[in-house]
Amino acid sequence: MKRFILTTVFCICAQFLTWGSSNCFIVSKDSASTVKAQPILKVHKAKVYDGKTLLSKNEVLNVLNAYPKIATQYEKGKKLRSTGGVLIPVGLATFIGGAVLMVNGFDENTTNYGYYTVYTRLPNGKYYLGLAIGTIGELMVDGGIVCSVIGKTNIRRSISNYNRAVKSTSQYMPGEINYQLGLLDNGNFGLKLTF
Repeated sequence: MKRFILTTVFCICAQFLTWGSSNCFIVSKDSASTVKAQPILKVHKAKVYDGKTLLSKNEVLNVLNAYPKIATQYEKGKKLRSTGGVLIPVGLATFIGGAVLMVNGFDENTTNYGYYTVYTRLPNGKYYLGLAIGTIGELMVDGGIVCSVIGKTNIRRSISNYNRAVKSTSQYMPGEINYQLGLLDNGNFGLKLTF
């Protein structure tokens, strides 16, 4: 009977001790002031989000300035993407102009052979000029697509590298001590300290 009463009193006292100290933090003033929470960024179609808010290029660069190489990679990706955005419409306009010149670049010749007449269309200088312009336009479109894809890939990689760097530095905060007293997560009874 004495063992039962002592065990019950001990369990009740241990429960009172653990109610207030389940997740207490002791953080030194120095570490709390120097550690700054950095956001985890997300990318969707080469647009960068902090949570659900869309960030502009300057806002993203302000966040990435803690890691200069990653910021440079992001900036190169944005430049490539904007270059591709310019090359695609200009290349399309050039290609269409070249195609129009090619269509209008034929000379019509008619030859009469008695009972029938033969119509022939022979290319002239406009045709070859249109062919050259159309080829240049098509190469510009192809280059624009490649620049856009590589720029998007660089943006995604830079944000992925940033998130990886933030996660690796935020796992350990010097000066933080966490303790749990009483019934622990693994089912045992005791004191658990985490640094």
